[in-house]
Amino acid sequence: MEVNETLKLIEIIATLFVGIVGLYFANNYRRQIRQKTTEGRIIAYGKLWEITKIATPMREKNWHEGKYQNLLTHDERKELYKAMTDWYYEKGNGIFLGDTTRRMYLSAKHNLLCPEDEVLPVEVSESLKILSKDKILKKRSELSIRQLSLLRHRMRADLEVYGSAFFGELTIDDKQFLNHCGENWRKKHWKGKK
Repeated sequence: MEVNETLKLIEIIATLFVGIVGLYFANNYRRQIRQKTTEGRIIAYGKLWEITKIATPMREKNWHEGKYQNLLTHDERKELYKAMTDWYYEKGNGIFLGDTTRRMYLSAKHNLLCPEDEVLPVEVSESLKILSKDKILKKRSELSIRQLSLLRHRMRADLEVYGSAFFGELTIDDKQFLNHCGENWRKKHWKGKK
């Protein structure tokens, strides 16, 4: 009996040892994949950040006073749409987008060129229907600038680089856009500057 008990104990110890070693290697492999993904994401996000600089909120003078003196034109939105599409496929950059970030990217990109009645989310599209043509152009410019700024802010959160959104408090349109993209705008990193 003692030999059998000793063999069983050795078998249990060997099984535990193999399990622990296997767990160590699995965790090590996952950590290496996360590290490589983060490195690739930093490079990919940096390039997208550069591409979207044309839609910086700083191009708007007196942003908080509602004076839009330097609109993002239709041609600029068209060029930006193309550049963002190229970025997505270049070097597989699109694979580095997190799920929510991908929805934000695709929605903001869609909104650059789509007809007014297809702007996402539907609530924002509905609000455009009551505006005059010149106010629609201003609103589309504002929406694109803000949505791309929200996208950049989400990219920072993916990289765990937190800070307040550039333009401060979120508007109703911002919150509706974030909801549409599956983002919880009540999270701390979405709170405005204090």
